[in-house]
Amino acid sequence: MRNPYIVGPWVSGTNFYGREAIIEDLLDENHKCIYLIGNRRIGKTSLLHKIEEEVQKISEIPIFLDLQLTPEGGIRRMARSLYEEVLRKSRQFPILERINRENNDICEAISSIANTAKQANLKICLLIDEGEILLKLETKHIQRLQATLQNQSNVRTIIAASKRLGGQSDPDMNQKQAFLLQGWIIKYMPLLSEEEAKGLIAQINNGHGQIKVGEDIQQEIMELAGNHPYLIQYLCDKLFHRDGYLRSIDERAKSIEPQLSIFFQSDFESLSSIERDIMKKLSDKKILNIDEIQNHLNFKKNHFDLYLVSLEKSCYILYKEEKNHYLIANDFLYRWFKSRLFEDTPLGVSEDATLETIKTGLRVPVINIFISYSHKDELYKEELDKHLSTLKRNKEIATWNVRQILPGSEWNDVVKNEIKNADIILLLISADFNDSDDIWEVEIKEAIERHHKKEARVIPVYIRECDWEGMPYAHLQGLPNGAKPVALYKNKDQAFTEIVDGLKKVIDERRKY
Repeated sequence: MRNPYIVGPWVSGTNFYGREAIIEDLLDENHKCIYLIGNRRIGKTSLLHKIEEEVQKISEIPIFLDLQLTPEGGIRRMARSLYEEVLRKSRQFPILERINRENNDICEAISSIANTAKQANLKICLLIDEGEILLKLETKHIQRLQATLQNQSNVRTIIAASKRLGGQSDPDMNQKQAFLLQGWIIKYMPLLSEEEAKGLIAQINNGHGQIKVGEDIQQEIMELAGNHPYLIQYLCDKLFHRDGYLRSIDERAKSIEPQLSIFFQSDFESLSSIERDIMKKLSDKKILNIDEIQNHLNFKKNHFDLYLVSLEKSCYILYKEEKNHYLIANDFLYRWFKSRLFEDTPLGVSEDATLETIKTGLRVPVINIFISYSHKDELYKEELDKHLSTLKRNKEIATWNVRQILPGSEWNDVVKNEIKNADIILLLISADFNDSDDIWEVEIKEAIERHHKKEARVIPVYIRECDWEGMPYAHLQGLPNGAKPVALYKNKDQAFTEIVDGLKKVIDERRKY
């Protein structure tokens, strides 16, 4: 018997299992714009393709746009990808042949498709995968895109992406995210139900015959994988015997290989610092009630609940109501967190596999950088962000600034917490920076205190000329070289390059801690 388990690629037809409840939600015609949140490998792409099949039954034209094929995120490349998909769909829906494919703008392309379909009294269901890439667009384009999707009466949109794109409970949501998701319905990609998980394990839809599997093995698979479809397929693939049954689970099957580490690491990097701290605490104690977690973090309950809900809905943790406690959603994830945070090498990984993991950069810790600045120096902050983009893209650093504070949040609490979790704190020095009461009373005070305790490194970055003698940071070595302000450089790129080069040295030093 051939191995029926599919590890990695999206699935369709008889290989697609369950999801009836979320499918019904996504097909609701009253839901015009939906954001589908899900971790990597939980089945978002497979679900979108399932929706693509289903909407045709209700006389809608499905158009699938995979933004992974537009890595640069430009409006022109997105438009061309959309037209390519429309061209393929025109064989099934001839009306689409009338579309003018000359507009090299994603918003104009969507409008053109919508208007053409409207002439034939048809609706469009736009299915967008890898939605995080939309955030690479300039803010003005994101605002236009949001308006276009909301205002086309015969277009409804489903965007699938990870937590990075954000909901209101996501502490890392920024201005771009707010523009894009204003007025959207947020749905979370759930784990499989117990019945669906059993069906996947036994391959009940398999036309070549079901898999023979004992109830004890089936139950152990579900406990290890936590009803996660990818983890079930991953584990069953290891256990499959060509005679059509699943072997008993041994330590090799339980091992966390590099491919698992890659997808766990990617999900981990989408978490905020608070969420990471919660996961760390759970990986230390395995099972905790809400009071134990809250006391550990010393976080206000009205905010704290949002983080727990976000983690639960995103399938990182499970809540057991009968015992009033939380635990990590599956044993694979628990063991990965524990090994990543508390041991030198991942559990169950061979020396060769460990080397491979190191090569892929999975074990390089992300350095958190807090950027403190005056809003009057916004342009300098944005330019610095651009020059840090390579480090961010390579997952070496993550940056945070006050523009990422959610509406309605308590400013002081959020700022203090982000400073608490920062490895490096950059102070963008100018007269306006020195004159800011908020910066002086909260950010500088907290930053210098952590620096003196050697918990973080504070670095003054001199932006504009000013008198900084006698300031609390005056004794600290700053950047660019010689504390020459960026504004005095004829070539600003040279100044920011010096800043980044200096930061790299500090980053290397912090990793030795």
